[in-house]
Amino acid sequence: MYHYYFSMPKSDNPGTVFLPMKSSVNVPVIISCYAWDKEYWTNNMEEVLKKHVTKKLNTGMVTIKLTGGSDEDSTYKRMVWENDLAAIVSWVRAKRFAKNDKIGIFAYGAGAEAALPYADGVSDVAFLILVNAIKDELADEEIAVMLDKTAIPVLYLRGTGEAVVIQTQKQKAREVKVLQSSVTKSAFITFVGADNFMFNISDQVALEIERWMKLAEII
Repeated sequence: MYHYYFSMPKSDNPGTVFLPMKSSVNVPVIISCYAWDKEYWTNNMEEVLKKHVTKKLNTGMVTIKLTGGSDEDSTYKRMVWENDLAAIVSWVRAKRFAKNDKIGIFAYGAGAEAALPYADGVSDVAFLILVNAIKDELADEEIAVMLDKTAIPVLYLRGTGEAVVIQTQKQKAREVKVLQSSVTKSAFITFVGADNFMFNISDQVALEIERWMKLAEII
């Protein structure tokens, strides 16, 4: 695996490009973004996913931090994150390594909120993988309706809020609940027994992401 570091033009957003090979061109790309300090991000999930998609599936991965470092919620900061996200999508699209019709986003929490409008077609990204982007109180029927209306394939992932524990051995969720749409190829997966950061079942989550990417014909 080849990688290099970069900073977005006219911003302080640090990032890293991971490619199957230094010479890789025209490959699908996942943009992995987070909007808080690194300690809040699912970095374990990111590392495991990178091994699955970059090494096994000939897919690039670009990691980027969106600006902002406060836990305070505000419309202004969400707008900043959305602008940052649009900028990194444009940056990736201009690179030789990227296949323009196969660029997608993997985002957690506040970063996922910034990416959510893309599910309605406000950007020409090809797919979304969002962690904890839907409120818990939505019923399965409401989620099923939502999945049938996405403009692009979207994979929603959610744990059930158990305490974050770094495991010394691989763990699995007690149950995996899947809702999916045959119309849009979007899906919603709940991992019962997983923390919201997916620390304790990262390998299992990565395998589900890989399976969905194949089902949605992203790779």
